Formats: sequence, C-alpha cells, structure tokens
Amino acid sequence: MTPITTDAINQLTLSLYRDGRDISLRSFQNWALEQLKGLIAFDSAWWGNAAN
Repeated sequence: MTPITTDAINQLTLSLYRDGRDISLRSFQNWALEQLKGLIAFDSAWWGNAAN
C-alpha cells in the first residue's frame, strides 16, 4: 500500500474547491467521492450533514 502524501491531499482539496465550482450540485457528491477514491481505496461511503 502506497502512503498518501501531504501533496496528494493538498491536490485533492484544491481540486474539490477549484473544479467543484463547475460541477452541478446534483452531481457534486458522486464526483467528489470519485476524486477521493483516486486517492483512498474504498468500496462504499456515507455522506452526511447536520444542522442545529
């Protein structure tokens, strides 16, 4: 297993902010998880939010 570098995390974060502006709100969650999957192997994910 290849260790994840700080640079890779920084690039992912930058991509989510920069490229995410061009992704529709409806598609963003799937797109963001696909970006993350390129860095971290996973089979499933849970996306949640909370409000007071």
